[in-house]
Amino acid sequence: MAALSLSWALFVLWGCLNETGASGGLILRLFPFLQGMAHADKLVHASLHGVLATLLWWAAALRARSLGRVWTLAQAACVVGLCAVYGGLIEGLQSALTVTRGAEWLDALANTVGAGLAVLFWQRLVSGWLAPSKI
Repeated sequence: MAALSLSWALFVLWGCLNETGASGGLILRLFPFLQGMAHADKLVHASLHGVLATLLWWAAALRARSLGRVWTLAQAACVVGLCAVYGGLIEGLQSALTVTRGAEWLDALANTVGAGLAVLFWQRLVSGWLAPSKI
């Protein structure tokens, strides 16, 4: 799960730094049905970071459970924080390293909201299961 998280993070980085222009980036080109949808770019940002947060959440929660530790809300918040920092870093890199892409604070906010919603979903859905198993 950790390798999958890293792979997704690198895919997101590559996609966000790809010089595909200001028309919505690589993802909107891969999913043309999103073209013309209001705020599609923000939805893409939230979705990409929601998937990243999901992968990180599961990797960390499963590790904690395998070690017999309790998965806490503070640890879940750290996953959101990590995704927010990563999203902010990507926005800065877009501004510094690309010609057709720029940093937008609303993109960074969408990244954080997407990660937060994903973590909240998983935290609420499987909170009872996260208790360490008693063998």
